[in-house]
Amino acid sequence: MHLNHAVLARQGKGLFRHLGRAIVAWEQRRAQYDALSRLDDRTLADIGLRRSEIGSLIAEMNGRAAPTRRQVAGQNSPLSAANSEAGAPAPVRREAA
Repeated sequence: MHLNHAVLARQGKGLFRHLGRAIVAWEQRRAQYDALSRLDDRTLADIGLRRSEIGSLIAEMNGRAAPTRRQVAGQNSPLSAANSEAGAPAPVRREAA
């Protein structure tokens, strides 16, 4: 059996590139979760969140869950305003595989 080393090298680079992107995305989600978790309950309520909703909101913002809450809140929600004022990047939308 003949191994094409160039093909194996490209596949290895692609794997490491994918792994690197996954790690960066995980770190971003963790930072978002940590930032919202540090807010007190009153501040969370001011932006329309309960503490129990933080995880699902982060998943929605990063395209890892169906955007149920943000569809209801719309573009004029307090969260949208807070994100734009803070200079937060728009959430990354991924197409379902």
